[in-house]
Amino acid sequence: SDVTYGGYSVLGITQGSTVAITNSASLQGRVTLQGRPVAPDASWSVPLTVNLTAPGQTTPLYTFTPTTDTSGQFTVSGITPGSYDVWVKNSHTLQNVKAVTLVAGTNVVELGILKEGDANNDNAVTLVDFSIVATTFAKCQGTIGYDDRADFNEDSCVTLPDFSLLATSFGQ
Repeated sequence: SDVTYGGYSVLGITQGSTVAITNSASLQGRVTLQGRPVAPDASWSVPLTVNLTAPGQTTPLYTFTPTTDTSGQFTVSGITPGSYDVWVKNSHTLQNVKAVTLVAGTNVVELGILKEGDANNDNAVTLVDFSIVATTFAKCQGTIGYDDRADFNEDSCVTLPDFSLLATSFGQ
């Protein structure tokens, strides 16, 4: 086989190869992170857990662990086209869920604001989270007793802005 443009081969020398045509989808997601400077910024680059489930179900059909770029965007691929609930969470945010229908190719999906304050990663902001913040309050990375689970704005210190982010989501 050959590929031509204007009647001339564009491949040059060819060797035996295989072409695979697939019917898969990719999800290009974007999240907004509370308490961060205006994107793009290094503090927007965070690890996520992204689960795709059948609509109305909780058992993941797909699980991905991408890291966002400095604007809160990520891409996951190799997904069979169809309808899904997309569950997205960072280790110290509340989880968001959005229903989507993915078609073959790239699908751009806005997944909303990930609310900060879940220091113990149990998807609830409670007194346990408050206790973690209180224990490490006014400490910075490198200080004895610093606990980065309470650094909700990713500035390497646990201060009033982190407490404010917890307070905004408390009870959720």
